[in-house]
Amino acid sequence: DFQTKNKYIEVFIDHDEYDFRMIIEQLLRKALSKDAYQPLSLPDINKTWNGSFSETVDYYFPGEMAGLIWEKTVRCISVQNAGVMGVNGIYTCSGTVDGVSAYRKIGIRNEQEVEFSIFRCLLSDDTKWWYISIVPKDMKPGTDDDIDFYRAPVSLEHSDFPPEGTWLTVEKHGLDPPCKIIWKSDILPKSGEESGDENEER
Repeated sequence: DFQTKNKYIEVFIDHDEYDFRMIIEQLLRKALSKDAYQPLSLPDINKTWNGSFSETVDYYFPGEMAGLIWEKTVRCISVQNAGVMGVNGIYTCSGTVDGVSAYRKIGIRNEQEVEFSIFRCLLSDDTKWWYISIVPKDMKPGTDDDIDFYRAPVSLEHSDFPPEGTWLTVEKHGLDPPCKIIWKSDILPKSGEESGDENEER
């Protein structure tokens, strides 16, 4: 056929070098690590390229095959710089709320161990917001009984994940400055990262 008769034919592929480098590196990791292999997640992809990278992976690895290279997910989140110190720390993916991943961590508030949650909520005016709250035990998130500290509007680019900026302080329980968050692919905090424990609310 054409390919066997023309062994040295050049093929031009019009895709970004970054995208192909990341894909090749992942395929090598999969071959070397075998059962220990983990696909890339959103925090692993340079923000400048994550749109084109997704398109390239979908083109060459359609459907479920794309999961060999990456998963459109955020495994854990680092909350930083919040005025309420107990809010700060590492949250891990735990269950779903409003059809998307929610994140939780155990912390201390008023000398008691509590669970802080990050979740998306559909409000009565049909808008969706992300909240960082303490949800009463055995209750669903998103009620008036939640203790809300910070909230952020849903991002148009990544509506299924909490935005890294645009967080606002909720007056009753939150304290300025509002937090910022960082998507992370690893779970263990780096040296010097805030633990988020507090003996009393600031």
